Amino acid sequence: MDRQSSTHATIAHSSNATTTSLSSLTLNGTDPVTRRLVEGLQCDLDIYNSFIESDEGQNIFIMATMCESRIVYMKNKRAGWYGPVDQDDLFTVMCSDECLQSDELHKKALSLSRCTEVFLIAVDDLALGSKATELGLPDDKSSLYCKLQLEVTHAETQPREQDADWFVWKLRRAADYRARGNEAFKQEKYGAAVKLYKRALAWLEPPNDRSDVTLDTKIQYSAEELQQVNPVATACYANLAMCYSKLDGDGDVGRCIAAATSALKLEDGHAKARYRRSQAYVTSKEFDLALADLTKLRDLEPDNKLFRSALSRAQTAKTQFRKKQQSAFANIFEK
Repeated sequence: MDRQSSTHATIAHSSNATTTSLSSLTLNGTDPVTRRLVEGLQCDLDIYNSFIESDEGQNIFIMATMCESRIVYMKNKRAGWYGPVDQDDLFTVMCSDECLQSDELHKKALSLSRCTEVFLIAVDDLALGSKATELGLPDDKSSLYCKLQLEVTHAETQPREQDADWFVWKLRRAADYRARGNEAFKQEKYGAAVKLYKRALAWLEPPNDRSDVTLDTKIQYSAEELQQVNPVATACYANLAMCYSKLDGDGDVGRCIAAATSALKLEDGHAKARYRRSQAYVTSKEFDLALADLTKLRDLEPDNKLFRSALSRAQTAKTQFRKKQQSAFANIFEK
């Protein structure tokens, strides 16, 4: 996509009454006016845009824009600027490395600008044409139409209400990505599911403390908030472990173990995560660790035939592995 010929509408959201602004912007090759906003908005999107245009954000901006656009398209379930989007194509764009990285840049830019949410929507052409007269703007191909939909940020007198809105919004984003991950898993698109579950987990992370100019300090979730966050995070980690168990790439066994361990840290009694970890331990020939997990599963669910059978197989595999090792060492010393 050519940045000189395409247009990007920026839609910002906060937690209160919606205001819509119309701006006629003159296209300039040296100034990314398609992402410049009029002055006077409560949410400082100039700061947001400056960060996205920095060296850190520049290389992946276009892919991030396309990614967010197609997510919005999928949510709205309507034909529009892009027309019908093939499901496979959608997953490819959404799960690209650029899109995954863009979430981190996006969240950092949000913290810098004190905006609650910004969607970057790529549109092939926003030149007004005949609509210019209706809006009282000049009919000029060098003029671009930028619709800014935002909600005025409340003063710091209501931080708790804002934080609550932010928390609910993060949970919804995480739930959305988790649902997409589940759908990808059902279609046996395990690589895509992994990336979607990771995005869900990224949105479950607490936001940066805006009072910290370095943005290195995270806001701590309350006990009540953790009761909502942890079950979703546990499910995502357990599903990640399941996905990695279906993949055979380098390091996938280790990733399966790590994901299952993360789930168990949040919920020690999560049987599926522990079972998945035990099988990964068997694959990596960490039999003592596998037996520890399977023994605990047997104690938790003594009537579960799957766990008892897996425990028996792991014990047999350990015995056979030791015999092979002993035989190998014996042959070395005989030579």
